[in-house]
Amino acid sequence: ARLGRPWQDWTLVSAHGAACDAAAAVCGGRPVFFLTGGMLGPAALCAQLCEAGLGGLAVTVGENLSYPDERVTQATAAQCAQGAFAPLSVLLAEAAPRAPQRAPGIADSAFARGEVPMTKQEVRAAALGKLAVRPGDVCWDVGAGTGSVSVELALAAHCGRVYAVECEADACALIRRNRERFGAWNMTPVQGRAPEALAGLPAPDVVFIGGTGGGMAGVVDAALARMLASDGPYLLDVAISRDQNVYPMVAPGRALDEVIGAIDVAVGAVRTDVPEGDEADGSDEEGSDR
Repeated sequence: ARLGRPWQDWTLVSAHGAACDAAAAVCGGRPVFFLTGGMLGPAALCAQLCEAGLGGLAVTVGENLSYPDERVTQATAAQCAQGAFAPLSVLLAEAAPRAPQRAPGIADSAFARGEVPMTKQEVRAAALGKLAVRPGDVCWDVGAGTGSVSVELALAAHCGRVYAVECEADACALIRRNRERFGAWNMTPVQGRAPEALAGLPAPDVVFIGGTGGGMAGVVDAALARMLASDGPYLLDVAISRDQNVYPMVAPGRALDEVIGAIDVAVGAVRTDVPEGDEADGSDEEGSDR
């Protein structure tokens, strides 16, 4: 009412004493109205937006609404992240600019490239299709390179979070450029070498392995350990060999050494929570191309 705007198309998110991912929330294409409180006041939520690259996003803070000391502040997330606000506050964040959601397989030419290896369009489309990413999924892209797979994961999991793990500094710079180019604000670049860099990340629903520098066994072991400890015990995944064909890599009951020795793996993808009985329906005869 203070802004003279309709609120019917806003997304309501409670950050009052609850965990909240502000960057993921604003990626849904609508303004987001946050009820704040506890550790997550307007400044803390705006700090999350700044960390995701959204410091310039327009926000409005309402303090002590309907009281004599009411105050309404319209500014950017970067400005409000440095502010101090009353405990009784709400935050309105505008929708983040974002590439339109589409079927997997963005054209290679659309990405910032440089000399960093990139998973090609057809392979990305096949892998993303197999992963069947849901809006709220937590995704790991290990050996993210240019971030092309991370971008597509982030656009698909628009209410979730994507972690783009990459050890090379020049590649991490490209990941940030592509995050901004496509508005993949719910993607977090993580500079470090896997599997060590995976230790502090939230347990994943989806894992895509794009490169390990020779440490595939350790990365797959770490990913499977985290996934098997979660609520979804079923696994369905794909692996991409160096000839760019897509083959089955992991299925329930297969030992890790069998997985690693099955094919000459360069890129792989894993997802959990496949309904029971789908494993057989989604697999090909051993050794067949996809």
